[in-house]
Amino acid sequence: LLEAAKEIPRIYRQEHPETSQHLGADDYLPIFIYVMVNAQIKDLAYLKCLLGALCDPDKRLSETGYYVATFEAAVEHIKELQMS
Repeated sequence: LLEAAKEIPRIYRQEHPETSQHLGADDYLPIFIYVMVNAQIKDLAYLKCLLGALCDPDKRLSETGYYVATFEAAVEHIKELQMS
């Protein structure tokens, strides 16, 4: 998850070398959701629960925790889209 999540800003920097701006969370989350939907990951809700249970609470305050929280938010957003 961490490596896949870090790939998005890397690609952004490659595609926008002229900018010094970082990819903000408001721009990052929709891209991450797009990637997750197109990855066709089976049973996202189960994976979300599993990551939540296995993630060390101390890591929740780190970069890993940020990406786990982003994953959780993306899963919730995808669930809302499927209900519509």
